[in-house]
Amino acid sequence: MAERRFLFGLFLVVHLTVHADDDPFFHLAGSAQYRVPSERVETLRDIPVGRGGEQSLHATLFRPRSPAPGARPAVIFIHGGGWRARSPKNTYGAWLAERGYVVANIQYRLTGEAKWPAQIEDCKLGVRWLRANAHQYQIDPERIGVFGTSAGGHLAACVGLIRDPKLEGNGGFPGISSAVAAVGVFCGPADFTVDWLPGKPHPPWVVALMGMPRAENPAIWKEASPAQHVRSDAPRSTLRTGRAIPMRLSRRGRS
Repeated sequence: MAERRFLFGLFLVVHLTVHADDDPFFHLAGSAQYRVPSERVETLRDIPVGRGGEQSLHATLFRPRSPAPGARPAVIFIHGGGWRARSPKNTYGAWLAERGYVVANIQYRLTGEAKWPAQIEDCKLGVRWLRANAHQYQIDPERIGVFGTSAGGHLAACVGLIRDPKLEGNGGFPGISSAVAAVGVFCGPADFTVDWLPGKPHPPWVVALMGMPRAENPAIWKEASPAQHVRSDAPRSTLRTGRAIPMRLSRRGRS
């Protein structure tokens, strides 16, 4: 029952962020992205997580101030921005914390700092860090989910689907699992082995993620494609598409 409530809550978050035209809850979710945390939410900023290469990585943690009868579910939030820009004002976590979750907005290296697979290494580090500190933050290590938007949705899908040991990185907490119980993806591209649009090249920010055109190293582009890692024992996931990311790219993650 606890697992069902956790999964429903995470899926509800994604659902509330997508139906701009016909869903009355869209306006609530839109304001959730940049809302100011209420008095019911404690915000812990600049928490050291580990290292990405030579760079120190940090997280912002949102959690309810009210006591809980037991360990709380947790969500790793991964921001969008084309893998090239951070979203320091993004406070989805505050909105979720008001509803009983502990949320960690994690930092990952951008394409101007490092190329793939640095991004997935840093996100998996974020999961390991949170699980290793489950007791300190009063969370259930078996109920950690991941949610991301746009480029962050792509990385959330990668966290849930990719389990190649060489993509864990060396940022910290070796031996701790980076597995998650649920995945929420909002408009995240799922397959870079196909064209962005029929007959059209991929945008420069996608090429910047890979560090080279697809023709030069198609294996890297495949490795970074969540749809190429789908497996029968993957965590429960929900994927929502929109107009900004070509649907043929993101919907391939459903098949």
